Amino acid sequence: MEIADRRTQEIIGKVENAALILEKTGLDVRGYTRIIDNYGVRHTMKQHGNEVQEIKRGQIAVTWDDFSKIALITSEPDDIFLMAKTRLAAMSSSL
Repeated sequence: MEIADRRTQEIIGKVENAALILEKTGLDVRGYTRIIDNYGVRHTMKQHGNEVQEIKRGQIAVTWDDFSKIALITSEPDDIFLMAKTRLAAMSSSL
């Protein structure tokens, strides 16, 4: 699949479980909207889409079909935890 060089975004939907995210991570994401961009998709497929590499990491490789499940996965996660604050997470927690 070809991914455009120009950045594009797709809105996934509002964050519906903000209270649970706050409880589990301390990040207040009330009023936020979930989006995905083609740069994130490209990174994900390049870095996490190779089945052999992911098996070595003890993970399951991401497939193109997985992107159609993002709304379900983020609205009904198995668990929520904060691994590390990224620049974006640091920005959101200071708002």
